Amino acid sequence: MKLEWPFQAVEDASPAQWVIEGLDSAPTVASVVPWGFDAYVRICHPAWRMEMRDGGVERRTVRWSEVAAETDRTAHRRMEWRWICGKPPIDDPILLELAKRGKVVFEEPTEGTLPVSVGVPVLRVLERHTSHPDRCWFALWSGYGLCHELAASVVGDAVREWLLFRGPLTALTRSFNDTWPHRSANMVWPCQRNWLMATEIDFNSTYIGGSFELIQELVGDSSLEAHLVYPGDSVSIYADTVNPHDVPLDTVCVLDESIFERYWPKGGSII
Repeated sequence: MKLEWPFQAVEDASPAQWVIEGLDSAPTVASVVPWGFDAYVRICHPAWRMEMRDGGVERRTVRWSEVAAETDRTAHRRMEWRWICGKPPIDDPILLELAKRGKVVFEEPTEGTLPVSVGVPVLRVLERHTSHPDRCWFALWSGYGLCHELAASVVGDAVREWLLFRGPLTALTRSFNDTWPHRSANMVWPCQRNWLMATEIDFNSTYIGGSFELIQELVGDSSLEAHLVYPGDSVSIYADTVNPHDVPLDTVCVLDESIFERYWPKGGSII
């Protein structure tokens, strides 16, 4: 049975103006969640661990801290996936082939959308801190090419433009896409503006600003990999100043040249 569409397009962009005005122009936490909240939290999207078990490839979710422990890196609030994984991204067919050959490989976390496995526990916490859960705002990046026919108003800054919708808080885990991939809202906030959640399109983490009590609850939730952060913390790929940056950005890490030749076009680099 198809679920009822929970979002209502909004023609007036003024409800989002405070968000745009509060965003930092530098690549900081405050560039995705506006300045002005008591506290901020970063929630890391789960990655996947793939390895051979009982004659087949087992794929299970794994926390960044677990990956860091296996790669002899350090988990901390500004860690970046590339530097804790120790390898640049690899195409899925290569990951699967490596797993079949007995290698333990890590598939990178989801970018640009809130995974449902994260959204469900986050929703439970946010419900306790939202006085009007039926009156929330949802902003979706216009570059996805979704929902333009609904004539939603467009809000934006020099970097991004979003389509604005209204809906209930329970729609936080819903997708704007009828098919794969899952596309959650990129920003969500209630009418009383006491918190804001943002999943930037290029990020594999979700950031939330809110009261001390809200952020403490999220950090203390054992089902989430959540880190207290500061609005001035850098969110660039070089924000991780703890772990070594020992993987060139323009190379592909493949452990077996025959696999590389099968799945990757000629002319790439092998390290």
